[in-house]
Amino acid sequence: MTGPYFRFAPSLFLSLLLILVSACTALPPAAPAQSDSLVPAATDPVGGADLLADCPSAEAGMQRLINFEHDYCLTYPAEYKVEKPNESETLLVIGGLLNASDPRVHIHVEPAAGRTAEAAAAQIVADNADFDIVQSEAQVAGQPAIVLDNLPGQEINRRVLIVYADQLYTLTFAPADPAVEAFAGMASLYMDILSSFTFFPDGAELPTDRAVLDCLDATRDTVALVDQDRAFCLLYPDDYQVAEPNPDEVVLYAGSLMDVSRPKVFIQVADANGRTAAQAADAIVAEFGEGVARTFGVTVGYEVAERLDNVPGHDLSRQVIAVHGDKVYTFVFVPADEAQEEMYREMETLYDLVLRSFRFLN
Repeated sequence: MTGPYFRFAPSLFLSLLLILVSACTALPPAAPAQSDSLVPAATDPVGGADLLADCPSAEAGMQRLINFEHDYCLTYPAEYKVEKPNESETLLVIGGLLNASDPRVHIHVEPAAGRTAEAAAAQIVADNADFDIVQSEAQVAGQPAIVLDNLPGQEINRRVLIVYADQLYTLTFAPADPAVEAFAGMASLYMDILSSFTFFPDGAELPTDRAVLDCLDATRDTVALVDQDRAFCLLYPDDYQVAEPNPDEVVLYAGSLMDVSRPKVFIQVADANGRTAAQAADAIVAEFGEGVARTFGVTVGYEVAERLDNVPGHDLSRQVIAVHGDKVYTFVFVPADEAQEEMYREMETLYDLVLRSFRFLN
């Protein structure tokens, strides 16, 4: 083992130490300590109950999105990830922003500036006069809406336009080409979003603790975790456990910390000291060389992140680095060795769950 690995995954050192101790004493390892900062996520809204009274509850296989900035809530399939690339946009995608093959929806909100949905739709049709755009009407969240089909773009898309409280909401669903395999999935997503889309009452008072309400609900096979000290929440598999080897680290693991037959993820939080995620990733790449693969387009808790694969150590690891506020968050997934096919598939599942459910609390 090499020194640099301990800097990124110090808990493995603890695990090996426990193995040596148990081998010498024949005593079972002690249960990992867990502080009061790690608590189950709230199952009921923390404040804002009146505001959210009309919001749909998340049924099996669904999650709830509450967008306080733009006064709406909805439910969506649990395998989707919420992305917020800027203050005006919210996307629901599978995997990440760069996935253009699966169905997705892009919700854009801007001042209506006196426009009606009909007027906004008429401008879009005029701007695309060379295309055979099909226009129809609908009701969304009790408001009249205009639906435009066969719109050009990176691919054929469907747009739904609604005006509420002088805000123009444009929901863009893709792909909307019946000849494309993903069209059926898009149609299902379209129904899920439009049937659950709900506006907050105009002028309603927003709750103060909105960050916790952004945390996802536990599902049939996941556990919801809120870490107050390190200011994040996430979901993890229900057959996993949580340990805090030190104040700056949380480990999600199955069985025991010594179990090397299941993947783990180490979540490490440190002072950023002015570093960006890219700079932190640069340092790792410089140390370990060209064998480290770098992937862009990854986000963690809406923050742009850096993903590094094939990072050497006791096991090959996948590391994801994000900076939020004055803290750098490093996620170390092990093992990340494609040669261990079954373990690698489980690691990918853990990776997807952690990244799509992770939220910052500040």
